[in-house]
Amino acid sequence: YCVGLCLENPGVKVISSPRETCGTCPNVDKYDTLSAMSVRLEHSGVIYGLLSVSVPFDLVHHESGHSLFQEVADDIAFALHNLEIIKKQKIAEGKLSASEEKYRTLFNTMTQGVVYQDASGAIISANPAAERILGISVDQMMGLTSMNPRWKAIKEDGSIMQGDMHPIPIALRTGKEVSNVVHGVYHPEKDAYAWIRVNAIPLFRPGEKKPYQAYATIEDITLPKQAEDALRKH
Repeated sequence: YCVGLCLENPGVKVISSPRETCGTCPNVDKYDTLSAMSVRLEHSGVIYGLLSVSVPFDLVHHESGHSLFQEVADDIAFALHNLEIIKKQKIAEGKLSASEEKYRTLFNTMTQGVVYQDASGAIISANPAAERILGISVDQMMGLTSMNPRWKAIKEDGSIMQGDMHPIPIALRTGKEVSNVVHGVYHPEKDAYAWIRVNAIPLFRPGEKKPYQAYATIEDITLPKQAEDALRKH
């Protein structure tokens, strides 16, 4: 009975004689000669449950008691609302953590190199494949730009490739993707040139037109390039 009253309308509901009114309630015997007050636990339009208390008959109709009871119910509902928010946050954080772990696994195990550069062109991140392909560690790469002479970049015809013509600087400058650029970079561990195919993609913050960073995927095509060059010579 009290559940129906509370669900129909907000506010404190008074049941003067629960033993007579609420015959089907499993708690009816506990009221004995007491009356009852019930109120729904509601916050921001969401009903979390019902709060009922037994009250002496001579106090059940006091407005001050109703106000205090409503205040307690509101506090409980607010606490339940906050717990629901925390639960949702934890679920979201768990999903985000799982997503980040998948990204890290992919980033660290993929065969293509990946290099991130900030708006100034400085390298801020790179994966293990990039280390292998370019022949230097991530620590050595950090802070380097495409303008650094250590890359000794060359075009397919053997001419020097200026730093500002590397794929990421172009992507940062134009705000457009740069695809399938083939060029050579000096590989210090092998003391030889590695040939790479690079795709650069600019990244934007919401509402901004200028990239705040860009990343490049790097594919090592040294062996097929050497085979192709050998076929040309024959």
